[in-house]
Amino acid sequence: YNKKDYVLNCLKSLFEQTINDFDIYVVDNASTDGSAEAIKEKFGRQLILIENDENLGGSGGFNVGLREALKYDYEYIMCVDNDVYFDSHAVEELRNFMIEHKDVGMVGSRAYFMDEPKRIWSFGADIDFEKYVQRDNYRNCTDTDGVPEVTYCTYVPACSMMLRTETVKKVGIMPEENFIYWDDMEWGYRFNKAGYKVAAYGKAKVWHKGGGRNGKTTFNNYYMWRNRLKFFMKNLPKEEMEQFANEVLSDMFRLIYSCNLKEDLGVIKTVMFSFNDAVNNIMGKAPEYKIFKRNLYDNRLQKALDDAGNVVIKYNGDIEGLGNIIRKIRCLENSIDITISMVECLEEFMEIERKFLITELPENLTQYNCRRIEQGYLCTAPVVRIRRQDEEYYLTYKSKGMMVREEYNLPLTAEAYAHLREKTDGNLISKQRYLIPLNETLTAELDIFDAPFAPLMLAEVEFSSEEEANSFVPPAWFGEDVTFSGKYHNSYLSCLKF
Repeated sequence: YNKKDYVLNCLKSLFEQTINDFDIYVVDNASTDGSAEAIKEKFGRQLILIENDENLGGSGGFNVGLREALKYDYEYIMCVDNDVYFDSHAVEELRNFMIEHKDVGMVGSRAYFMDEPKRIWSFGADIDFEKYVQRDNYRNCTDTDGVPEVTYCTYVPACSMMLRTETVKKVGIMPEENFIYWDDMEWGYRFNKAGYKVAAYGKAKVWHKGGGRNGKTTFNNYYMWRNRLKFFMKNLPKEEMEQFANEVLSDMFRLIYSCNLKEDLGVIKTVMFSFNDAVNNIMGKAPEYKIFKRNLYDNRLQKALDDAGNVVIKYNGDIEGLGNIIRKIRCLENSIDITISMVECLEEFMEIERKFLITELPENLTQYNCRRIEQGYLCTAPVVRIRRQDEEYYLTYKSKGMMVREEYNLPLTAEAYAHLREKTDGNLISKQRYLIPLNETLTAELDIFDAPFAPLMLAEVEFSSEEEANSFVPPAWFGEDVTFSGKYHNSYLSCLKF
């Protein structure tokens, strides 16, 4: 839809691929900027152009193309956004990955920011069933930050994804009722539930412009909120609904409070419409009266900075928020001194846990929340560790001990983590961590290690007291208790020679 110059550039990159045994279908969603005419003029009969009479949204537009492609005997189908530029090997790499991995139904590219071509926009993504949000994996990282070549995930963004046609016929096409946003997320989730793996492949590189989520209207706010709420309302068990309601209503309160301060009242109205529509199953394209112009002019920060010689920011652990406010301050007053106060962010607690070897995985593993972890050690005696967990970063100190020991955690920025990562000793450890509830109070953290430690699998269970830890009866799928074996500490693994 629109973005004429981007779609022409996108198509140019597709025609320059190292393979050419594919057909290109372009679905124009009733563009008003001459996109369809420009495509006809530049590419003519080299592609099939489908012109919709109205804008059917992202999912509706994709589904028009998918229905047409499914009429024929294509082995694979790709979904591509109009503002993506492809590396010349990208399509061939995705196809080769599909050929070699028969259990994968959907594979996406490593997508970089178009305006910052070395910084990752998304490399696979997951849905967080604790905070009820989606998380792009490796967002803002670069290739030097230990990003794996392949990652398995809940979904991949539809800006560049390849699908095995036979799996699309079984799982179905995109959830068209979403109109836009959370459609690719739900689609990938359905693929996983149907037993097909979803992967992102680092050799297939693309650059994505993206529309941004801070537009001049509340269009994005409406669809992101409504479709997020609807997804979890549809997929959560009834017993989790109260926790879900508490979390999203807290999110909504914070948004309303912030927008009220900034007098950006259109966002408040739109989010209330989206909440009502999700609850009442009102889906599809939103009528115009639910979308408002935003008040993007807020001079309160400028007034506060006018007479300030320096600024102290009290950091509360919100890394993304810290980065946003620093960027805002720098845009307004580039020379002002900024001090970040982190004293109250230091978290101390007593870690009481037991650890078990795992030789056989529990059934239906993909139903559980999964986190991607990378960690390295600056020191192993005492333990000083840095860890990346999805998009969160921490510096940790641990005292000596086996089942019981002190632990201190301090949040890091992505930049600080990248800096310290280069100073770690020994092996960097990367693993997938699945959070598997055992009962109402206990959760098993199942770690599946990547090379060179594969096929090592460990499960840890944390307890509130030593008495609870000592009385714990492990489930049948747990193996040997290695709580008191130091060779299964991650700090020990980091020192192994391979």
